[in-house]
This record gives sequence, C-alpha cells and structure tokens, in this order.
Amino acid sequence: MLKERQVVEISWEKAGTVVTGHLLRIQKVRYADNVGIKYLVKSPEGKLVTFKGASKLDVFLTKADLGKDIEVTFLGNDAKEPKPGMSPAKLFRVAVDEESKPVAADDPDDTGITDDDIPF
Repeated sequence: MLKERQVVEISWEKAGTVVTGHLLRIQKVRYADNVGIKYLVKSPEGKLVTFKGASKLDVFLTKADLGKDIEVTFLGNDAKEPKPGMSPAKLFRVAVDEESKPVAADDPDDTGITDDDIPF
C-alpha cells in the first residue's frame, strides 16, 4: 500500500521550537547569493522534517551524525548587536544520541561546500 510522504519545513523564528528525530540527510543547497546546509529528519511520528542550517547550528551536526537520533532546540537570537548588514546569530541547543547507530560517512566533516562556493 502506498502512503503519501509529507515534509514539514521548520523555520527558526520562534524560540523554543524543537525538532526531534532520526537524522537522514545533510545536504548542501544553493540560495540566490549564498550556499548553505539543509537537514532532513524523520520524526518519531514518521513525519519528514526539514530545516535550514545556521552558523551556530552547523558546527554541531556533521555527516558523522547521519543515522543518529537528534534533538535541536532553537533558543532565540543572540542579544549581541550584529555587524552592519548581518542578521543576529541564531542560538541552538543540540543533543545527539551517541549510542544510536550511525550511517558510515567517508568524511564526517565534509559538507560538500568548497572555497568556490563562498562568494568573497
């Protein structure tokens, strides 16, 4: 029997937003003038949840975490005044179940982003 898959897109707007589940994919994505990372998680209810990375988030989740259970909590925006032209940094708490079975990754720190992808 076929079952429709639905993807829920999470935006980090409201402090306290939590994503919990099994990390399925870390993917490089190209936006209009930038390159970023997008994550895909399967929730305990079986829903597919996707969310964009952020500088303070991307350091916590690597390809070594693929296949592991994770919980990401958006804590809110950094209270520090951002540099001109920049938006405030988003702050996160990230928990990874180190005992859950990961999917083997060739290079756990390889996000696929190269120097050519950086616009400066």
